[in-house]
Amino acid sequence: MHVQSSIPAANNAVITFDTCGVIESVNRQAETLFGYTANELAHQHIGILLPAGYTALADDLSLPTLDRQQLPILQQGIQILATRKDQTLLLVNIKFDRVLSNGGITFRAVIEDLATQAIIPQNPLGVLQHSDQQIVVFDAMSLFFISASSGTLANLQYSMDELRTRTPLDIAVNLSVTELEKNVAVAANGKQCVEVGLRMQRKDGSDFEGVMHLQPTQIGTTPACIGLIHSFQRVPQSQAFASSSFSDKLISTLQGIVLLLDKEARILRCNPYFEKLSGYSADELDGVDWFETFIAQEQRADMRRYFNGVFKSGGNDGHVNEIILKDGSLRQVQWHSSTLTDSNGHGMGLLCTGYDVTEQLQNTTNLEQTIKMTEQATQGKSRFLAAASHDLRQPLQSLGMYLAVLNAKTDDPVLLEITTKMDQSLTTMRELMEALLDVSRFDSGAVKADVQNFELQPLLDRIVTDNIQQAHLKSLRLFTEQHNFVVKSDPGLLERVLENLVANATRYTDKGEVKICCTESNNLIDISVCDTGVGIPAEHLEHVFDEYFQLENANGKKNKGLGLGLAIVRHIADLLGHQLKISSEVGKGSKFTISVPVGEIELHEGSASPHNQLENNSPLVLFVDDDPSIVDATLMLLESERVNVLTASDGDAALAHIMNGAQPDMLITDFHLPGYNGIELVKRLRQNLKRDLPAILMTGDTSAQEIVRAQLSNCKLLHKPVDTTDLLDLIHATTPN
Repeated sequence: MHVQSSIPAANNAVITFDTCGVIESVNRQAETLFGYTANELAHQHIGILLPAGYTALADDLSLPTLDRQQLPILQQGIQILATRKDQTLLLVNIKFDRVLSNGGITFRAVIEDLATQAIIPQNPLGVLQHSDQQIVVFDAMSLFFISASSGTLANLQYSMDELRTRTPLDIAVNLSVTELEKNVAVAANGKQCVEVGLRMQRKDGSDFEGVMHLQPTQIGTTPACIGLIHSFQRVPQSQAFASSSFSDKLISTLQGIVLLLDKEARILRCNPYFEKLSGYSADELDGVDWFETFIAQEQRADMRRYFNGVFKSGGNDGHVNEIILKDGSLRQVQWHSSTLTDSNGHGMGLLCTGYDVTEQLQNTTNLEQTIKMTEQATQGKSRFLAAASHDLRQPLQSLGMYLAVLNAKTDDPVLLEITTKMDQSLTTMRELMEALLDVSRFDSGAVKADVQNFELQPLLDRIVTDNIQQAHLKSLRLFTEQHNFVVKSDPGLLERVLENLVANATRYTDKGEVKICCTESNNLIDISVCDTGVGIPAEHLEHVFDEYFQLENANGKKNKGLGLGLAIVRHIADLLGHQLKISSEVGKGSKFTISVPVGEIELHEGSASPHNQLENNSPLVLFVDDDPSIVDATLMLLESERVNVLTASDGDAALAHIMNGAQPDMLITDFHLPGYNGIELVKRLRQNLKRDLPAILMTGDTSAQEIVRAQLSNCKLLHKPVDTTDLLDLIHATTPN
């Protein structure tokens, strides 16, 4: 046998394969490197050693053209990812050479393992940065890039430091987070390569079409994905062909656009309608590439892929895309197409009929834009209120604390009258602010329903108890009928609805009664709040649940609020999916009804123990807030209630108390703290104390989504300004006897 070779094999892995890409032999180094035995690799295609993303390269290695065209280039070596038997990936450099034997031409691949030559040994991914291939590695959970090859950085024009602050979503302009997460999950769960079509944008704003093959991997304990990026190249066109099997009569008689395209998407025929629409004559269109002529450059790759899919599947029905006319104007066309075949069943071309739907889509777009602008305005209002809420709540919080302390320390009747009136004004201010911020929380989607089965009567009794004093001040009778209903809803949100309805009924009723009653019908419980108040004119009934809507005060009194109570009722009912109904007669009263699904009785072993009540012991509370006035006011309030208090202005100061031996019975902390937030503080304190320390988180944010997502156990959430009575009740109910 005569061997011609210019590449020294040394101690590297060596694989030989024939002109069809079938492996003929491997050496021991190749067996060790890839984890296969020689027998397992014999007669296998060389593509078995390449990730799925290198399908095109594997095909190239199967072509005789490798011998005469590509070999001189490949002798310099290419750096790519290879796949071991256990599906782990490694970076290798491959050099090819030809071997002449008695059986003809055989190719030899000399494979160098680059993982053992990493410039930064502490970073196994550092070697990727020296590959000319377009390779990226990103965290499968956070999606942030971990590493990238020099080929990727050169193409995208980013440095590695810049890329680490980005995710694939920042450079793939047509990829949504949902689509990326779905493909990452498919790759991880199936332990297989997944192809994702991309339009990627470079740092300078230019873009290119391509695909990224996602391969699951593990970086230490971190699940990650390796992405192999391939740019699309336009396939050269062959000579146009004509076919006499297409019907000229069909083209000329059908209404709308009629096109005949060959299997490479060149125009063979078109009808007069399309000539007039496009501005081109039939002679000008004969044989031209459809995509190069009528499709915008940035859309061509996607449209070519779609065309190939339609050609293989046999047609499409209803696809809409934009085309560019000769004068540069754009039209939206809805397509219906069928594949045309010859007598042997081989695809010859595509018959396409299309309809100009530009005006219809524009009308739809205008409507969607109007809706979007309205939503953006609402969201903007909600974001403003959410951002402002923290600063608005802070002074109210400290003012409430100081007022509670002052009220507890004075016996002077005159001062007590003043503090009582101040407290009433503060309560009114708090109620108005809470109403405004509640609306912003519902608008922003921050409120989530926790639907469960529960007995209705205790909730109704509690509402009567909470509102009976206000009713008695107006000499009204407030009561509820007794029922044994079980309902399915969010008990907290449903209670808020009924509280607002009762408060509204009490406000607009000067004599008579306010009653809560229930009836069952069609597997629903209708909970009604009935009053004998002023009533609502029929022309206003459809507006009573609108924000800021108020009837003229019949008794001429002021301070009826902002008209947000019933708007909040509507928000909650929509969130829960409960129907609201209203009936009213001027001068006789109103009836507000919410329909709640019938629930199922859930039996549990044992029963919940009542709240522990403090008697003579004094609990130790660790209070953390970076606002000195709130710390001072809260300290005075708690000490007046015989509660021992340790204070801190941030998380590190709070942890210092624990390191010095403090054993608090409860933590009360603001959510926004210097350094790290209240959630992290709760976790760190519990870790240091090695117990589930009861906690109260206070926040001025209206959304508190991060707190809800944290799902901290044994932790209560209070929104500023915090009601001092509620705060003290929580302390007494949670701390031990």
